[in-house]
Amino acid sequence: MSNNKLNPFERLFKLQATVGKLVLDGKRDPELIASIFQKIVDENSFETVAATPTTAKWEVRDGVIYVTLPASDGTTGQGWIKRLKSKGFRLSEYAEGLLQSSDFKPTTGIVHRLAILSAKFWSDSERITRTIRAEGKKRKWNELNPEAICILRENFSDEDLEKMGFWYIVGIHEPIEVYGGPHFLYAYRRDDGRWLLTYWAYPDHYWQDGSAFAWSLPQVQS
Repeated sequence: MSNNKLNPFERLFKLQATVGKLVLDGKRDPELIASIFQKIVDENSFETVAATPTTAKWEVRDGVIYVTLPASDGTTGQGWIKRLKSKGFRLSEYAEGLLQSSDFKPTTGIVHRLAILSAKFWSDSERITRTIRAEGKKRKWNELNPEAICILRENFSDEDLEKMGFWYIVGIHEPIEVYGGPHFLYAYRRDDGRWLLTYWAYPDHYWQDGSAFAWSLPQVQS
């Protein structure tokens, strides 16, 4: 049995549900009812599922979100496909193609530190791949290893992305050829699930203002 405690709202819900069931079952025995209620109050008769703690860490400075990810563990692209799917994430066909590319290079023991810049930094007319990559170079940020987006997707919930104010975070990495065109990998939140997707990395491609872009800061060996 779990040692996790029910919060007051959970106890109230279970009390309400139990009362309804007892009424439907026609049970009126005062001692039985009192015993059931006491067990709920004491939190000893219901096993609860602990919320998965987030490992997401970020801070905002001067309009830039700085993220520190858990250390890489050598997971291959194929390994990421299996790992994310087993946890309920959804991957597009193109994302799977990118992860299976020979250009996807896993690392071990690297702590990826990211700088994330909102798409709102650029005007609508300027928000194209060429100018976005140029801004990263201007700030002396490095283009990242795409595995960092896999680690970010695994450790950042859709609620985390929403708190940041983004629908998706695009990894600015050396584009990887997938089905005849260059692509970036990105983490996406939407109503039908937690996604890992890719999109075109052509220089003149336009991006929506609900996006953000991630670069790599100097990495740390774990």
